[in-house]
Amino acid sequence: MDKAQSGDYAQAAAMLYKLSPEDAWDEPLQLDNDEMKHVTFLLNRFPILSYRIASVKFDTALSNEVKCVAVMKQGENGRPDMTYNWIFKPVNYLGGWRLCLMDSYGQ
Repeated sequence: MDKAQSGDYAQAAAMLYKLSPEDAWDEPLQLDNDEMKHVTFLLNRFPILSYRIASVKFDTALSNEVKCVAVMKQGENGRPDMTYNWIFKPVNYLGGWRLCLMDSYGQ
């Protein structure tokens, strides 16, 4: 989220993975070019001014969730006027953590 907030959208997208649709225990895959372009487009279209981690759930190597609330527009009263929820699924694969997206890219 720090990379996205600083405008480094390509680097932010490059940090993301997806789970294999055939077997969740397979090595997480980096996003392909089209998926990276889509994430980069979303980050460019809806820039992140700030964010906060709303919740963290760690259960097993595959059953985890981190919910980030991203602020894309500040209201006149200083409160967020437009927010978006990014939900990630950290996965531990062979002792290394991969940050997977929780949406159509894989769960």
